[in-house]
Amino acid sequence: MSCLGETLSSAIQTSQQWKWERSIGGLTTDCLNAMAPKNRSQDISVNLLVGFEKGTQLIEELQLVPR
Repeated sequence: MSCLGETLSSAIQTSQQWKWERSIGGLTTDCLNAMAPKNRSQDISVNLLVGFEKGTQLIEELQLVPR
């Protein structure tokens, strides 16, 4: 996860999913998912699961409006 930088890596590691995966001895994570279309003219979607507090901080830092 370090390739994502400290802010995103830390946010992922505070998620309940990450904590559960570590508690069962998991070495991989489902906190980061990507959907890549076969058509190269379309965008790739990347989804992150992050802890609530860190996620809220990210929303504020990125000036996103929660819906």
